[in-house]
Amino acid sequence: MCRLLLVSSRNGFALRPVLESFSEMCRNSREYQGDGWGVLHRSGLSSSVHRSVEPIWTSNFAEFRTANLVLAHARSAFRNDPPSLAHTMPFISGDIGFAFNGELHGVRLRSQGSNGAQKIFSLADRLIRSDPERGFQRAITAIRNHTDHIRALNIVMTDVKRIYFSTTFSQEPDYFSLHIKRSSDMIAICSEPLPDDQEWTPVPNNTMEVLQCC
Repeated sequence: MCRLLLVSSRNGFALRPVLESFSEMCRNSREYQGDGWGVLHRSGLSSSVHRSVEPIWTSNFAEFRTANLVLAHARSAFRNDPPSLAHTMPFISGDIGFAFNGELHGVRLRSQGSNGAQKIFSLADRLIRSDPERGFQRAITAIRNHTDHIRALNIVMTDVKRIYFSTTFSQEPDYFSLHIKRSSDMIAICSEPLPDDQEWTPVPNNTMEVLQCC
């Protein structure tokens, strides 16, 4: 399944080394993460999105400078679905960015989208916009209640003020657990601890949180 990363820092950070570490993690993953990648990065009030159908480890990150927030995603296509920019996350709607990894079976959601991830995003986007404080919880509850089997459901979202994340898995906690790192001026969430960094803590199963961006 896919890999995802979010970093938020009020003081800003150099984006290139973060993406290089994430790329190394994806290249060394036990599952293939080379079906495209994307990144949303913000600096102050300015934001940009980059997507590619190439493996992330073939990319040159020289164009990426500094950021206050980054949301990155490397895709491992489900059931050999070919690389596609339309299915490459993070998905964006206005100021909301979304990244997902996992595997769900028997999903019964009335939501727009050409694949499962897009349908989940459409639901979460709509509910968060209607109620930023409680909409994310409503979305996750609806997905859990209308899915026959959740192998894993990991979601990380962000707007200009908040970080929303949730993790649920029924097997392989060593692979599906999200990891988090916090300090007074930084929050980071990742599918795995980034290389050469030992300060990450596994997020307990069935966690759902809404945090303020740093």
